[in-house]
Amino acid sequence: MGWYSFVPFMECKHGIVSVNHDLKGSVIVNGNEIDFNNGKGYIEKDWGTSFPEAWLWMQANNFENRNSSFSFSVAKIPWLGKFFIGFIAFLYYNNRFLLFSTYNNSEITEINHTSGTIDLILKNNDN
Repeated sequence: MGWYSFVPFMECKHGIVSVNHDLKGSVIVNGNEIDFNNGKGYIEKDWGTSFPEAWLWMQANNFENRNSSFSFSVAKIPWLGKFFIGFIAFLYYNNRFLLFSTYNNSEITEINHTSGTIDLILKNNDN
C-alpha cells in the first residue's frame, strides 16, 4: 500500500505476507484426502471497516519455474468524498520483485477480459 497504509481513514488495508512458500500437509474433505505436499503457497491479508465497492484480484504461483509468483489487484478506492482507481501488482521471479502500483507511479496500459482470459500490460519505468 506504500504511503497509503499510513492514512487513518482508508476503508481497507492490504498486506502481502508470503508470495511463494513451500507447502507440506493435507486436508481431508468428506473422506477424501487432498495432498498439498510439494505445492506452493501464497498468503495475504485485508482488514478495515469495509471492502472496496468494486475490485479485481488475481494471483498465480503455479509456474514451470517454481521460484515465481504473480499478483494483481485493482479497486475503486474512496478518497475524501470522491474516489480513485488504485492498484498493486508484482512479479516475483528468480528472487527479484518487480513492483507495479499506484503509489510508485506505475500504469495499467491495457486490461481486457475476453473468453475467460485477462490480458494485462503494466508499465513502470523504474523496473
